[in-house]
Parts: sequence; C-alpha cells; structure tokens
Amino acid sequence: MTIIRQKKDGELLRRWAIGLAIGAGCAAVSGVFFYNQVVNNSHEMTQRRDDLRSIEVKNAELKSALYALTDTQKIQAFATSNGLVIEKNPNYVRRQEVSINL
Repeated sequence: MTIIRQKKDGELLRRWAIGLAIGAGCAAVSGVFFYNQVVNNSHEMTQRRDDLRSIEVKNAELKSALYALTDTQKIQAFATSNGLVIEKNPNYVRRQEVSINL
C-alpha cells in the first residue's frame, strides 16, 4: 500500500521564522543592555564633570590665597619689619668646581 504525503515546504519557512524570531529577541536584549551601558556612562561623565568643576573652583581659591600671601606689599612689609634690606647686586651661593691635577 502506498501512502501519499504532502511535500513539507512549510518546514523550511517555519525554521526561517523561528530563526528570525530568535535573532530579533537577541537583538532586543542586547539593545537594552547596550542602552543601559550608554546611560550609565553618561551619568558617570556628568558626575566627573561636576567633580572637575569643584576641583577647579578649589584650585582657583588656593591660587587666590597664594597670590594674596605673595603680594609685593606684604613681602615688603615683612622685609621692613624683620630688618631686611633689598640689595641691587646680590651675591648668590654658587657651586665651586674643584679640579684635581695629578
């Protein structure tokens, strides 16, 4: 006895559909993962910019304090109060060369 079966052309189409569905699911999951990474990096960059700004402000305050300490009027007042005199041709300490002739 002969059994006639229909040709299974739908099987190939079903496999393609399943493969495309799995691929779309993986793409969606990886898209969400990468989007979360981008958002986290954006938040971290914003936080680091704020930290940098606060460090720049602190640096400016420290520079201002340094410039206030090294003001020429304050230095001259310190020199006169301690009896220091400004020399026009100061002699600085220099390293002497020693030559040994054998």
